[in-house]
Amino acid sequence: MTSTLYQRFADLEQHFFANLSVTQMKNLTCNGSLQIRDSYLYGEFAFLISGLKPCLLVCFPDTSMNTIFQNTVLDNVLQNQSRFQVYMMDRNVVSDEMDLNGCLFVVDQENTLAPVVMALLEDKECCSVSEQTLAQILDYPGSLPSNAGELETMVEVAYCDVAKSSDSPTIVTTFAAQHGEVEKVKQHFEKCKQSVSNFGIDLKLSIRNPEI
Repeated sequence: MTSTLYQRFADLEQHFFANLSVTQMKNLTCNGSLQIRDSYLYGEFAFLISGLKPCLLVCFPDTSMNTIFQNTVLDNVLQNQSRFQVYMMDRNVVSDEMDLNGCLFVVDQENTLAPVVMALLEDKECCSVSEQTLAQILDYPGSLPSNAGELETMVEVAYCDVAKSSDSPTIVTTFAAQHGEVEKVKQHFEKCKQSVSNFGIDLKLSIRNPEI
């Protein structure tokens, strides 16, 4: 089932991005400051259906695109199965880094952390979420700086797909980590690399100090 789900997702996502209007393209790339290929979610989706992630977060810069993505990609891919369900955050829930209102959560109902995701979605009294909780439910093995000292020990991590081009790789996931978490990140990367290789994804690890 997973290979069929993945291929269907990859095909429909490709079609989604190929048919954006000029205005949608500008909104999605923040007027050209971002690369469209770095908005692709096929890698994260592969992690999800491989059982690595409790949920996949869909949160484009233009939140109206989240609904279009659900209607044209997710709903078509995930029909006729019950394990992966799509939910939209319908209220203002913020972390230190982002506002989740209007974002989509594709939840693996069989994951042991699914109840944590559902509690976040369903608790109407909840208006904030910690970066630690987000890292947990999105399966990020690193953490953001919690003080000025940790800013100096932060690294930027990216898992890149080089299957189509090693000169122009596609970033499939990116997150922050501390120097002391690098070994954990490397172990996590190897698990992800092995899990999605059967989908034709060839991951390469990038760890670098942030540009000041």
